[in-house]
Amino acid sequence: MAPQPYLSRTDRRVAKVKPIGDFQFLFLRSVLKLGKNAFGSAIQERIEKILNVRVNPGQIYTTADKLIADGYLESRPNSIQDNGRTATLYVCLPDGARAAEEKARLYKKMLD
Repeated sequence: MAPQPYLSRTDRRVAKVKPIGDFQFLFLRSVLKLGKNAFGSAIQERIEKILNVRVNPGQIYTTADKLIADGYLESRPNSIQDNGRTATLYVCLPDGARAAEEKARLYKKMLD
């Protein structure tokens, strides 16, 4: 295995992250917006409201699994929702926030 190049603290903060797709962007932005209420059903509802289309729940959980595998998202099973039921809470990790920020910056460039 080749040695990893040294990255200073500044370099690590601005290091590029793997690009994300449009739906992954919506998912991460929803998690960031929902905060402590970022459960699968709430994420699905928010994306459906933004897109004005019905989203298959399987797409939500498949996307979550991919983002977790990429190191952009963390899941916390058996968290308690406001309604008292247990569900999986999703938390955006720093690389996920950076990936969403880069995608937002790209959209802004396209629109300017």
